[in-house]
Amino acid sequence: MWRDVRFSAIVYRKRGVAAALALIALALAIGATTGVFSVCNALLLRGLPFRNPERLIELSFYSPGLGADARSPSPFLETAAKFNVTEMTFNQEARQAQRVLVAETDSNFFQTLGTDPYIGRNFAADEDRKGQDGVAVIGYGIWQQAFGGDPRALGATIRLNGVPQTVVGIAPPGFDYPARSAVWAPTAEDMARLPKRGAFFFQLVGRLKPGLSFTAARAIFNAQVQRAFPEERIQKGLAVPVMRLLRDLLAGPVRDASLVLLAAVSLVLLIACANVAQVLLFAASERRRELSIRAALGASRRRLTRQLIIEAVALTLPASLAGLLVAEAIARLAATLAPAALTAQEYTIVDWRVLAFAIGLAAVTGLIFGVLPGLTSADWEHWQESIRSASQVRGTRIRRTRAALIVLQGALTVVLLAGSLTLARTFLKLLHTDLGYKTDHVVTMNVSLVGVRAEKTQPQYYREALDRLRRVPGVESAAAANYLPLMNYSIVVGASLKLTSGAEVQGAGVAVTPDFFRTLDINMIAGRDFAAFDQAGSEPVAIVNESFARASGYGLDILNKTASARYPDRNIRIVGVARDVHDGGPESSSGAMIYFPIPQSPPGFVTFVVRVRGKTELYLAVCRDVVQQIDRQIPVYDVKTLDQRLADALARPRLYTAAVSAFGGFALLLAVIGVYGSAAYSIAQRTHEIGVRSAIGASAGTLRRMLLGESLGPIGLGLAFGIGAAVAGEKLLTYLIVSAEPLSTGICAAAATLLAAAAFGAIWRASGRILRIDPMAALRAD
Repeated sequence: MWRDVRFSAIVYRKRGVAAALALIALALAIGATTGVFSVCNALLLRGLPFRNPERLIELSFYSPGLGADARSPSPFLETAAKFNVTEMTFNQEARQAQRVLVAETDSNFFQTLGTDPYIGRNFAADEDRKGQDGVAVIGYGIWQQAFGGDPRALGATIRLNGVPQTVVGIAPPGFDYPARSAVWAPTAEDMARLPKRGAFFFQLVGRLKPGLSFTAARAIFNAQVQRAFPEERIQKGLAVPVMRLLRDLLAGPVRDASLVLLAAVSLVLLIACANVAQVLLFAASERRRELSIRAALGASRRRLTRQLIIEAVALTLPASLAGLLVAEAIARLAATLAPAALTAQEYTIVDWRVLAFAIGLAAVTGLIFGVLPGLTSADWEHWQESIRSASQVRGTRIRRTRAALIVLQGALTVVLLAGSLTLARTFLKLLHTDLGYKTDHVVTMNVSLVGVRAEKTQPQYYREALDRLRRVPGVESAAAANYLPLMNYSIVVGASLKLTSGAEVQGAGVAVTPDFFRTLDINMIAGRDFAAFDQAGSEPVAIVNESFARASGYGLDILNKTASARYPDRNIRIVGVARDVHDGGPESSSGAMIYFPIPQSPPGFVTFVVRVRGKTELYLAVCRDVVQQIDRQIPVYDVKTLDQRLADALARPRLYTAAVSAFGGFALLLAVIGVYGSAAYSIAQRTHEIGVRSAIGASAGTLRRMLLGESLGPIGLGLAFGIGAAVAGEKLLTYLIVSAEPLSTGICAAAATLLAAAAFGAIWRASGRILRIDPMAALRAD
């Protein structure tokens, strides 16, 4: 075997540049494929940090009496725990206050998940009862940050929204379920223990009974839902509890996107393999005489096949090892944008499954695309003829194989080019979407007064903070709101107004200060902005957006109409209509929104928004310090420019577009190399024929046109197959960008033109060798 390995090294050393290009192409293709597979491995194959995670389910919201209750027997759940995630202020001794996500849950939460603490203990059975002392389990990350990893944190006191809690346990590294929580408190049965503002609702996590499948459990649960909720509510699509596997929820939309990217990069791998197979086919056909001589000297077919296998593995194995470095980089990049399933566990990104996948990929690639060309070119039964004539045209088998490889590369390249062009057009459209507000030169920051300031003093704090911000040199305007576009709030407080006509319109309720619309450059379509005289004791007023006005049936005539509101009950006069905004980013749509003045609906949490002149980043620290100086116990956090928040909203579409575009560009490069190599090989093998044609008067242009006609035929066939495949798979692009444009005729034509032009250039370049052929030397060639 070692002799075969040494002989393989000699063979590839002689091939020089061709072998190096094949190695690089395979390394990049295997690396990209393995990197995307590692993401799918984390999302779909690798275990979550829970015991038997495949048996865990989650309900979209908790509703008693559905057979899914932590306190009563269930027909399909072995154990269950309800939870609610709320953002709270975390204090520890004299350290700076910070905002963290707190999961308020039952005492058997960790027992249901099958998760043991890193140190300390889980909740005791009675610690979720009313009247019990406050206890908490804190996350590994906040333990390191607030306590420096000191085990004496157990028994220490922390404060959540000002209420003391005793730390009884530290969660294991990477554990942050649900919703990237940092603290867990057993307060689900005593929600008043930790003060909070706004609405909250419970969700439920449960473990299926042993031997019961998810399908059977969901059937039982759906029957309970149908009995508990009116049929018309279900038919109208109104909210009812939905059961889903926890793994699927954690993977989220990134799972489908990762599978699409894996399919796309697999096409690149196929193109690279076809390219390498073509190179090896040409090399094997040139070695036909050598193989035939060895067969004549007694070498068996099995012996020669083993040699070909070792040569193929000698090329693909180093490529796979080099590809692991590419895979690691790709996987780490993807993990920065992936959901909890990728980051909520203490694993290396490249584990044994990924290593096995890379090695298996190299083995299959080597065997199929390395050995078959050699077997195709060898003619074991006619070795005597092979010895006598080594440079004649090799026959129809090689020509057909070569043409088939070109068709394959062309078709797959068109699919990737069409996909990348479609995503690029969609992403450019997202970039130029009119959001309804301006993101440039805007600083944003969050503060929370819950548990720190009494409700009646909160408007005074907001006024003082805004006064200080407006006095900062370079600040044009400042405002506050409890809901800001691009902030990705998990829960938006709902509101409804019932008009005198009887129409009741529901929408998102937003409390803002005067100058909010001016600071974000949101146009007022009709009416006025809020003013300083809109105070708690003055006439209740509201501003609605265009969607609300349309839904009411009044349109712009809704101005000065009176509507009744709930919570608290009061009559409100509508004084303005604001323009609709894409509050979730370019891919979102605008729903009905109702704006209230903060003094009349004071929230415990706001975002300050500040419009500045000059370089926005220079104002981040300045604005934060100005607000922080008012009260050190009030955390000022999540300080970003609005441009940064827009970039975050576009991060995944940008990543997916860049990935598919990179795949398309790489595929085009490989296809051009393959076409060039095929044309060059064809010329080399037909030197004698070209010499004859030249000798009888054929010009170089005529010979070039002949070669172009023969070589462009497989390309044209590949274009046809590729466009058909692209049209068939266009819906897959919506898994990458929800608003992906449909595949248009223009996109198909552009992809086909791009490949055809590149192929034409490669063939034209390769055919330049015709001009350098000496007819007399060609006639003597054998």
